[in-house]
Amino acid sequence: MTNLVHYLSFYSSLIPLLTGLILFRRIDNAFKLFLSLVIFSVIIDLVSLSLSSTKSNNLWLMNIFSVVEFIVFFLLVVQFSRSPFLIRWRILFVTLFSLFWIMDLFFSTSVDEFSQRMDVTKALLLIFLSGFALIRVSEEVEPMIFRNSKFWFLTASLLYFSGSLLVFCLENQIIKSNMSNQFWAIHSLCNIFTNILFSISLLCNSKHKMYS
Repeated sequence: MTNLVHYLSFYSSLIPLLTGLILFRRIDNAFKLFLSLVIFSVIIDLVSLSLSSTKSNNLWLMNIFSVVEFIVFFLLVVQFSRSPFLIRWRILFVTLFSLFWIMDLFFSTSVDEFSQRMDVTKALLLIFLSGFALIRVSEEVEPMIFRNSKFWFLTASLLYFSGSLLVFCLENQIIKSNMSNQFWAIHSLCNIFTNILFSISLLCNSKHKMYS
């Protein structure tokens, strides 16, 4: 059963991918940027799977994806938050995180190793920003909250990085635990659920743009 959940989680990224490709002409530029990240994620997953099958180290690939993921989510969340301060200084924040990423991977750990410090920092920042932006979006009158693509995107982002933070913080305990398979199954279910929410955000965005 757990293996089935893991497989479904792996392929669940196809849900927002196919949704975005089908609705590509009807989604705005912000969601096209998100779709680009989804495409990049699928490519990374396939290359990573190929490397794993040959018993090659694929952590360097995950570390590259991690910083790209932060940049894209950060830019989208800041845009949706409508915060003048964050929008004005967004390039500075991205630059600082990128420098932190370089310093951590090349001088503190290694590009071929898992960096718990970097991933925890990334998750904490995006959880805070997603929550902040979600509050701002909930104050919007139009469109209605459950038809608001930004609401669904930010909800998915908050859940996704909250689940990721739990994994990053408890990784060592998970590896040593006899319950590791069950824990990863819960994480995989969370991943499936967030991909469905991301797909809903794409659907809402396409409908809003079509009627606006």
